[in-house]
Amino acid sequence: MTRLRAVVALYALVLLAGCQRGPTETEKLDSTNNELGKKIVADWQAVSGVAAAKYDYHRTVSTMGLGFDAALKPESASDTLVQELVEIAKRDYWQSTADIPLAAAIFRSGELPETPVKDKSIIMFDGPIKIDMYDKAQVAEMNAKYGPKPEKK
Repeated sequence: MTRLRAVVALYALVLLAGCQRGPTETEKLDSTNNELGKKIVADWQAVSGVAAAKYDYHRTVSTMGLGFDAALKPESASDTLVQELVEIAKRDYWQSTADIPLAAAIFRSGELPETPVKDKSIIMFDGPIKIDMYDKAQVAEMNAKYGPKPEKK
């Protein structure tokens, strides 16, 4: 009987030695969402009128989201530039496999303000970046602009 236990134990060790734990679904989700956050920030920072940008990814048991802050150079701050940044975020979201709410605060300040923001006059945009996957017209528009949204892997 001892020999049988030894053989079974050895067999189990051989099986376990070949197993490597891959990333969990949560780790994959976090990675996808952080990649999207980094991409949007990099694309925003490449725009000449942007002085600074950052993102924050938060996930709890019941909610998750990506929040973005951008500071525009005062001489470049305009509604057109704000809309360009919102469109970049929508494009990057659409071209990713991420499925997460986006929100942004965009300031005309030259640098990212400390929070809470005391001078409300520097806020040019503060709210959700709306992408409604159930709005057939918006989905058709996004598909026409950027191609179909990739499936989750």
